[in-house]
Amino acid sequence: MKLAFRVDASVEIGLGHAMRCLALADEAQRAGFRSVFLHRQMPSKIRNQLAEHGHETIALPEAAPTGATGYASWLRVDQKTDADDVVRALEAFGGADWLVCDHYGIDAEWEAVVRRQVEHIAVIDDLANRPHLCSVVIDTNGYDDFETRYDGLIPAQAARLLGPEYAILRGEFRHLRAQPAPQREEGSLLVSIGGADLPNYTRNVLNALDRLPAFNQVDVVIGAVHPDIEGIRAKCAAHGYRLHVQTPRLAELMLQASMSVGAGGTSTAERMCLGLPSLVLVVAENQRQLVAEAGRRGDIFAPDIAPDNEAQIAQSVERLRTDPSLRHHLAKRGQALVDGLGASRIVEALKTSRKDVGA
Repeated sequence: MKLAFRVDASVEIGLGHAMRCLALADEAQRAGFRSVFLHRQMPSKIRNQLAEHGHETIALPEAAPTGATGYASWLRVDQKTDADDVVRALEAFGGADWLVCDHYGIDAEWEAVVRRQVEHIAVIDDLANRPHLCSVVIDTNGYDDFETRYDGLIPAQAARLLGPEYAILRGEFRHLRAQPAPQREEGSLLVSIGGADLPNYTRNVLNALDRLPAFNQVDVVIGAVHPDIEGIRAKCAAHGYRLHVQTPRLAELMLQASMSVGAGGTSTAERMCLGLPSLVLVVAENQRQLVAEAGRRGDIFAPDIAPDNEAQIAQSVERLRTDPSLRHHLAKRGQALVDGLGASRIVEALKTSRKDVGA
């Protein structure tokens, strides 16, 4: 079976969309799918990573920015042009059984065109702010209203794979979780704000640490497209922190640390799966509601602070470090919500009959 992905990655878009699609493609590969990634923007290091995992890539024609604003600007072309390019690419690939679309700049207008080439479309979404013409919608976030938030936005017969049980995590998270309880390094901190981190909130967190007693060990993770790699490298060297750029060992680092500072989004589910208590910062507007609701429920530790407020970050880090009962609660709550099997559940849904998933 063939599985196609329409996804982009860049400093502006971030790497999270591409990384969760990679995790889903890896799981599908184990189930016998052949995957191809269709993209208009994708850093070379990410393309190489896709190839190393055995997935094909097709670059859509380059285009200058259209002048569109908001998420529409991510496509670089209008939806009709992008959809036509995708149809031609799929024809050259020999078709696909499923097309997975993970792109905030795409909605039912695009999907209506692409359905000429591929019958079944699965949409990965977090926003629930636009209509989709799809067979499946996937939203792995635990919004208070997650069961009803797509009412009126998708076909009535479309399958809904919603909530943290469908969190798309790489296989190593499932495997590491299944191992005996880890021996975490006491007094160790993991800082991982995201692969792109265009505003450089990583720097703000590291500056906040200057206000606190030293941790025994600090690991700092950034992506290959981070705008200030050398500046972060110098900061880490000056303080004896270990820097990891586009590391394949993030799950291991999460398993070793006693606590972390991270962003809302996909990485939140990763930390929850491995029981890593974390201070969660809102670094993008589309994270704000989700993080606030999860914080109110006690699922995560997310005080309402700006990600560049170094004084408040320092206070919150110190609270987490000095409150073992809070860390224990977060670890247990996270693992109860995210078991690491979400990608396999999604692949099983894609393998089911047309009748089961909707047309």
